[in-house]
Amino acid sequence: MTIPELDGQTLIELEAMAEPDGLKAALVSVRAVLDELGVTEDDAVAESYTDMAANAR
Repeated sequence: MTIPELDGQTLIELEAMAEPDGLKAALVSVRAVLDELGVTEDDAVAESYTDMAANAR
């Protein structure tokens, strides 16, 4: 998908479902996938892409 307000940015949205007692393992899995993709902690943002687009308008 192309978001004109975020031109030039690549966004990845990664989700995982887990029960409360499985949250730690789910986060380990998510971080492993991000690591395989070459996404570092410095690349991560807490703001949603919809908020980023709205703020750019």
